[in-house]
Amino acid sequence: MENSKKKFDEEVAPAIQNTHLPDSDLLPRREAKSVRTTITISSGTLDSMQWLKDTQEIKSKEVLDAVLGSEDLIEAILRAADEAEPVKASKTIRKSIVLSSPALRKLNELAKKHSKPRDSLISMAIKLMKVLIEKLNEETREKHKQALDIVDKAWSHIGVVEKELVSLLGKNDPIATRWGFVVVLTMNLSLAIQSELEGGIPIDPDDFSQSC
Repeated sequence: MENSKKKFDEEVAPAIQNTHLPDSDLLPRREAKSVRTTITISSGTLDSMQWLKDTQEIKSKEVLDAVLGSEDLIEAILRAADEAEPVKASKTIRKSIVLSSPALRKLNELAKKHSKPRDSLISMAIKLMKVLIEKLNEETREKHKQALDIVDKAWSHIGVVEKELVSLLGKNDPIATRWGFVVVLTMNLSLAIQSELEGGIPIDPDDFSQSC
């Protein structure tokens, strides 16, 4: 894993590493005719493609549609193609990929206009998407850590309120009973956030019983 990350970092140009997340949806979905083309890419790019597919369920077609739909991201891959060190032929492979026909036309236009290999632009787009999603995931993780602190503070206060209500009304009073649901829901949310942070288990927004 460490060697794979080192290889990836070496292949990614600063233009990609320093690109900011766009304000719009990172992966806008568009219905378009699919076409297949064969490209020459590095093993690092292939690793990035597999990572996007395995961890995010994102296909190369969606990646290219998203990147080529943003002028800022297009500029990033053009700069990255300028900055990146050439990959040795012995470290490249031939790979057939699916992309949309508009994306293929756009790539051909960019390659011709900027005198850059189309395969290089495709490779940089894939690597860029991996970097952007990793940044987004890390930002979300940090925010969820803060959210856990907020929820836990609320949980402690909710527990105090529960004791006061039971003391005042008795545990069988409907107000105390319903407040008990608030306690359980808050506790489950706290545990679900912990499970996400520690084990990568996604939080289900509709499953109020989820705790891990």
